[in-house]
Amino acid sequence: MRFEARGADLFTLRDGRSTEAVYMPYAGRCTVCVSSMVGCPAGCAFCATGALGFGRNLTRGEIVGQVLAVARHEGIEPRSVRNVVLMGMGEALLNYAEALAAVRTLVDPRALAMSPRRITVSTVGLPSRMRRLADEGLPLVLAVSLHAPDDETRRRIIPTALANPVDEVVDAMRHWREKVGRRVTIEYTLLAGVNDSDAKARRLAAIAREVGAHVNLIPFNPWTGSGFAQSSRRRTASFRAVLSERGVSVSVRFSRGRDAGGACGQLALRGAGAA
Repeated sequence: MRFEARGADLFTLRDGRSTEAVYMPYAGRCTVCVSSMVGCPAGCAFCATGALGFGRNLTRGEIVGQVLAVARHEGIEPRSVRNVVLMGMGEALLNYAEALAAVRTLVDPRALAMSPRRITVSTVGLPSRMRRLADEGLPLVLAVSLHAPDDETRRRIIPTALANPVDEVVDAMRHWREKVGRRVTIEYTLLAGVNDSDAKARRLAAIAREVGAHVNLIPFNPWTGSGFAQSSRRRTASFRAVLSERGVSVSVRFSRGRDAGGACGQLALRGAGAA
């Protein structure tokens, strides 16, 4: 694995393909966002990574290696990285065996000795895999990229939603809460005129309350050719207010990686070898 720092950090793998990770220093904690694939097969319409298509799955070593390489580049001890999020390139639950093996390495006392409670696994919403992960006995953080509270809208922007209706995703989130005992985070990218109406917010609030989820609203990061626009601050504030008024725990994630091209939905390889 060859490493090149470019804000969002570029890794050239042994076969010449590339993937990316992002270092996110916060007050008192260090977080690394890692990829589980080269590109992504999910093909979400608003996501720059999805536009790349799918290259291949990463191995356990390549996933963990991103954490080690970023720590080395930043001049910090690997064990000082206390938070890892599998939210970079790829759908982690479609690379289930290697992603889970990487998580088990991260929490191994002989390796990085991380708390599983500080590891987030993100998924576009694959109910059978979500249930399987819940049964692994690891108190991870599960982040579900719902992005729409109804099937019609969700299928417009997320191809995998054709096989995974909202009701089934919600049922899997409920299973996670009951089995793992930790609340799910619902990731929701706001797209102007698509999924950001107050009516959508009311439907999302009903889902979040049903499963006891926290909602993380994400302003869309425009990229060339996406065909989508960012919701206005006023619309974002209104959407958030609808959720809050209905007793839903909600936050707005203003990206720290946008200028570097490493923001949510913005990871698109700037080097050769993506495919």
